[in-house]
Amino acid sequence: VVFEEQALDPKTVTVAETVQQFTREARQVTELATLHWLLDEATVDLGFAHFALMLRLPGVACDDDQLLLSSFPQGWRRLLRDAMVGPANPVAAACEQADAGFPWSAIPALVRLSSQQRSALIEAGRLGIATALTVPLPKRGATMAHCTFASSERFEIGAIAAAAAQAVAWFAFDAARRITPTASMARDQPLTSRQRDCLKLYARGKSDRDIAVLLGISHRTVGEYIETAKRRFDVATRQQLLTHALQSGQLLFEEVV
Repeated sequence: VVFEEQALDPKTVTVAETVQQFTREARQVTELATLHWLLDEATVDLGFAHFALMLRLPGVACDDDQLLLSSFPQGWRRLLRDAMVGPANPVAAACEQADAGFPWSAIPALVRLSSQQRSALIEAGRLGIATALTVPLPKRGATMAHCTFASSERFEIGAIAAAAAQAVAWFAFDAARRITPTASMARDQPLTSRQRDCLKLYARGKSDRDIAVLLGISHRTVGEYIETAKRRFDVATRQQLLTHALQSGQLLFEEVV
């Protein structure tokens, strides 16, 4: 992962180093216990205290098969198991609307909360979850997992920390599904080299016309490549396509930042 060198303060450098170290080591990990330790260390480095990486099976209570890795205290785990289930789960509802990680404080802006969902968030606060960020981990148009970073201390989650948490969550889930049968899912059909080129440049902020000039093709052809890739992944937006490509390993995080 490469961050621009201009105007980087020590905190930004530390966050970048955390992402670099975690992604490097997560690719090599072969045991869940080791991944747990790595994720716990990265969570603290990002300014949080606890994490929970879980599969999301709609309408099913949280159990050991769903909660892949977690450092949540027992009370917080009970919240996931008992209060945030099915339609009462405000985090799952927000995952369906968000293309990227979101703080729990933003959930009311993402979804129209039912009384049950509002009660679940109130219960989370009562149990001491003061700050939390959840990263949706989608697959083929549906959120198949999510990773939550949380703390009992209240603080504002900066843009750098949020982006870093998203990268850590992606690579953590990729490692978990490689290690455990529970988290494994069929791989998507690979992107073509041209689709990868277009998506990589899009992720770097290039417009279709910019991409066309760089690749020596028409801007309409750029759009066709990306639309074909979206259909291949069965997603609706370019951001979802990018998320899928990164999460499945067809694009590397360091290629797009």
